Amino acid sequence: MDKWIQVIILLAGIFFIKALLPDISKQEDICTNSERSYIVDFPAAFGQLCLMITGGGGIAFCIFAFLYDRKLGEVSQGHLVFSAIFALIGMVGIFVKSRWRVVVQGEQICFYNILKPRIKIRIKEIEKVQIGRKDELRIYFSGKKIKTIDRLTNNYENFLVTLLENNVEIYRLEE
Repeated sequence: MDKWIQVIILLAGIFFIKALLPDISKQEDICTNSERSYIVDFPAAFGQLCLMITGGGGIAFCIFAFLYDRKLGEVSQGHLVFSAIFALIGMVGIFVKSRWRVVVQGEQICFYNILKPRIKIRIKEIEKVQIGRKDELRIYFSGKKIKTIDRLTNNYENFLVTLLENNVEIYRLEE
């Protein structure tokens, strides 16, 4: 069990350091010379929440590991597993936040997905956009849905205005 604890602590440390470092790739994607450049991404509160979950799970894990090692209280391996899973959930959220975004640079849009490679297209190449019942935007390109953008994301309104300015077909789904 001691080796598993060390591995979990090491992985938690790696993800925690990654979360604290600035995301350099976002800064590289935006060209300041463009007349209309912005990023559609998760709200900052989501990242802060994930960081708090990771930190809380990590701190709980350290406390439980100390108490378990010293045989103080009634701490079991279940406490260790629960706190490690709690921290892991926060790390997954941080990973998702760092990978998912839409970068708009003038007439170009670059879609970054979590596990798929990025897709770079011109705004005019978007076939259609559907607005769902919760105002999420479903973007279609080459007959496939390539991205769903929730209305709670940063710059949602700017993205919708950009689509309307470029005469992209936008449909509201029937309820």
